[in-house]
Amino acid sequence: MIRTLLVISFLLASLFSSASFASDFEWSSLTVNEKKVLKSFKSRWDKLSNEERRSLKKKANISPSKWNRIKLKHKQWKSLTPKQRRVLEKKIRKYKATTSKAERVRIRKWQKWVNSLPLPIQNKFKHAKKTMSVKEMRSFYLKLKKKYP
Repeated sequence: MIRTLLVISFLLASLFSSASFASDFEWSSLTVNEKKVLKSFKSRWDKLSNEERRSLKKKANISPSKWNRIKLKHKQWKSLTPKQRRVLEKKIRKYKATTSKAERVRIRKWQKWVNSLPLPIQNKFKHAKKTMSVKEMRSFYLKLKKKYP
């Protein structure tokens, strides 16, 4: 009896949560910006699965600069040979296996900071890594960090 009640309550909870989940992806629930970006999908929106709607909604909220970075990375990936892709995939798997989550977060923050620098400064910074000693690089980094926190 208790088991039956638990199963029924679980089914009811999942029914209501999936109903609210589905309503999150109704055309009427989209923001003005999302509707503007996704206007080409309006006529067939009701025919799309919730997964497709969620994916499109997520993509609609990506900034233009991030889209440009995604396109650039995709273009770079497409230009690789199958062998180069396999080598890169192997490096990524090794990186994920040997690097802790905290370390990956730290590296992402670092990359985000470097990418937030003005382009000429980014180029100078990348070039400096190749030509400066560790001490010079540290000093250069600290100056940049003060100017671009």
